[in-house]
Amino acid sequence: MTNTPVPYDDEIDLLEFFSTLWKRKALIVGFVSVALLMGLGYLQMATPRYTVSVPYKINVHSVVSQQVCERYNRKAAECMALGTLDIVLNHLGSEWSREKKRDVLTLSTLSPMSLEEYQQGLEDVENEISERVLNEAKAELAIIQDELDDALLGTERVATNLLNAKRVVTAIENGVSVVSFGSPHVAKSSPKTALILIFSVIIGGVFAIFYILIGNAIRQRKEKMTAS
Repeated sequence: MTNTPVPYDDEIDLLEFFSTLWKRKALIVGFVSVALLMGLGYLQMATPRYTVSVPYKINVHSVVSQQVCERYNRKAAECMALGTLDIVLNHLGSEWSREKKRDVLTLSTLSPMSLEEYQQGLEDVENEISERVLNEAKAELAIIQDELDDALLGTERVATNLLNAKRVVTAIENGVSVVSFGSPHVAKSSPKTALILIFSVIIGGVFAIFYILIGNAIRQRKEKMTAS
């Protein structure tokens, strides 16, 4: 006697599936509305965080950074820029950081100042750094000219240091700042309103569909048990 396989009748009928969802659209809207209200409630309670960003440009490399990079044979331009940038970050404070792929400095804060206050603070930093680097270069010149003997003055390294220091002094005294900043920009970084609202809609819809499918499965099971 050949056993005839029993058809598997638990396969999902997409037409029936979407038809069921359409019939229960009011329930889906209800779930989504509740999820949206919860998302809006979170946005009202969450503490906003802001990101301050400002572009920068290194115009003059400090004498110290030039000497360090030349001593260790590192990539000159990149190395000197990073060395001078360390001076900039030290003046700005540990809260500031540098973006890796762009010449932009950023600050994450809960209470940003006005753009005018940031602009004034950055201008003060420009002046302070230029004065510091200028004084370092002048001190280097004084050491080379007053304290080194003729034998050392004739070496290539000392000649290079002397030339670099003179270039730094000349540039800054001619009005070139060590670093120049662009216009600061303040933007809200979190919470991300659009993302949270979209996520709320998705979560609400998923829970609604799950609720409908479970309810239908229970109802169909009861109908089969009653029929048998």
